[in-house]
Amino acid sequence: MKKENPNYVFVILFAGILCCLIIIVTGLFNETPHIHSYGEWTVSVNATCTADGVCERFCDCGSRQQSSVAAYGHEYVSVVEKPADCNESGYIAYEECKRCGYDTVVEIPSLGHDFGEWTTIKPASCTEQGEQFRVCLRDASHRETRVIDMLEHDASEWKLERAATCTDDGTEYRECTFCSARLETRAVPAVGHISTGWIVAKSATCTDEGEEYRECTFCSARLETRAVPAVGHISTDWIVAKPATCTDEGEEYRECTFCSVRLETCTLPAAGHDFGQWQQITAPSCSAFGEETRVCSRDGAHREIRKVDKTEHIPSDWITERLPDCEADGTRRVECTLCSEELARERIPALGHVFEKLYDEVVHYLLCTVCNDVKDRSEHVWGDNACTVCPYDAGGIKGLEWSLGSDGSYYVFCGTGSVKADVFEVPAVHNGKAVTAVGTFGGFEGSTLIIPQTITRIEKAALYGCKNLCSLTVPFIGADRGNQSHLGYFFGADSATDNDKWIPPSLTTVVISEGTYLPDGAFKYCTFVNKIILPDSVEALGDEGFYGCVSLANIALPSGLKIIGSAAFWNCSALESIFIPAGVREIGTFAFFGTADSADVSFSEKTDWFLYDGDKKISEIPENYLSGEGLKVYNKYTWKRITDGA
Repeated sequence: MKKENPNYVFVILFAGILCCLIIIVTGLFNETPHIHSYGEWTVSVNATCTADGVCERFCDCGSRQQSSVAAYGHEYVSVVEKPADCNESGYIAYEECKRCGYDTVVEIPSLGHDFGEWTTIKPASCTEQGEQFRVCLRDASHRETRVIDMLEHDASEWKLERAATCTDDGTEYRECTFCSARLETRAVPAVGHISTGWIVAKSATCTDEGEEYRECTFCSARLETRAVPAVGHISTDWIVAKPATCTDEGEEYRECTFCSVRLETCTLPAAGHDFGQWQQITAPSCSAFGEETRVCSRDGAHREIRKVDKTEHIPSDWITERLPDCEADGTRRVECTLCSEELARERIPALGHVFEKLYDEVVHYLLCTVCNDVKDRSEHVWGDNACTVCPYDAGGIKGLEWSLGSDGSYYVFCGTGSVKADVFEVPAVHNGKAVTAVGTFGGFEGSTLIIPQTITRIEKAALYGCKNLCSLTVPFIGADRGNQSHLGYFFGADSATDNDKWIPPSLTTVVISEGTYLPDGAFKYCTFVNKIILPDSVEALGDEGFYGCVSLANIALPSGLKIIGSAAFWNCSALESIFIPAGVREIGTFAFFGTADSADVSFSEKTDWFLYDGDKKISEIPENYLSGEGLKVYNKYTWKRITDGA
């Protein structure tokens, strides 16, 4: 038998393995590509009100896809307000997310008890305690009671029970004024006889004795008797029985004042005449005698008459009949002051014209100092606020720059020209005409500028280039009183947001001298201004009036202020104190945002303040929230003061 070749077996085995490999490789390269088939999305991380969630899905092959789920946002529900009471705090109406519980609640502290006066239920007496109670004015169910200590006996004044007599003791007692219990008794000593004064039983006369006695004032017993000596005659003063006259004697006497017996008589000598001053009956004149008389003061029937000599002429001063003037003579005379007879006459020469050169604020002229005749009257010929014809000088500063108004009735101030002054006030009058407008200043280098209230118009960029200006006084903000604008307008800024780019950093003080309304954004971003003075006539501060004035440290709100606009003092972080005047009725939203954190805020009126969201009243503001903290907490609301008289 023939043996098989071993190499042949290996060849067959290798060929079989190779065929298998070829079949496998061919199958691999000819297979169809796999396409993913994903399932439903499932949430792996839930979304919340503020954070996104995650969802994912899978293919059968294990591949995974992910996607974000947007945050839901808060879904608010309104929670009604809960007033605070004596024991529990409350809160103002707020909104709460019903998903996550986020809220904007502002808690109102508990009020505490406010007890009224104590009321007596049972008065205390000498033998029993009393009782009182008081009720909380906020909640009548809250009540306190207390015991009133028993009263001590209150002794009355001593009361007479039996009166003492001259010889016997009496008794008196005291009792309690509350319970009438007798507390004490004592004896009242006998008073003994007490004598009256002497009582006249029989009056004494001029010649006979009288009698008087004394008795006890209690029992009327007569205690003592004595005689009263006769008084004797007592004379009166002299009594005139017959008065003496100028020519006849009189008589007078004295008598006893008790019995009227005449005691003495004497004769009164005749008094003689007592004539008074001479009185004129008929006045003397230059041609007739006069007559005088005098009368006795004791008897008007006794009279004397005498003749008065005629008088001489008494010349008067010169009497002017017609005054002279500059062209005609006058006349004058002298006459007797008694009979008016003319005693002398003469001519008064004409005066002649005497002219004086005079002038006032408008014209110059010649005036006669004798007759006041005026001639050559003409208006001033102006040259730099002084007349070039007469000596009239209107005063003011010379060398300033001006332009005449369009209708020739006013002047426009255009600059300081050659005048160098650190403090400068724009004149109100130039060349006899009002200065009502301000043009471009040019290069004013002073530190203080005052624009008076007579100015009615200011050009845009009028103060451009005033790089050293520290203090500015103006009657209004903007082109005129009706064109409300912002402070940067004077320096060339187009809007309030550019104020800090145009206003010089040196400007720290601004004074507004008149007006009732401060425009919106008037001082917005005036970052270097640290002092602003407003007139008391301002009634309203516009929205964002002082927005971003971070250097503002000093401002007094006007006494006539009524409205503070929204964001009026936004971020005025340098303000140290703010006083809200009594007339303020409204404070806009965010009015003191960023300011009330550090400033001491005080209110003149601390009642009747309410929070408003638009036109909707939310709640009354507690008095303890009328402060910088309260303005910070409630800054997103409008504050209004609503009173019965508002």
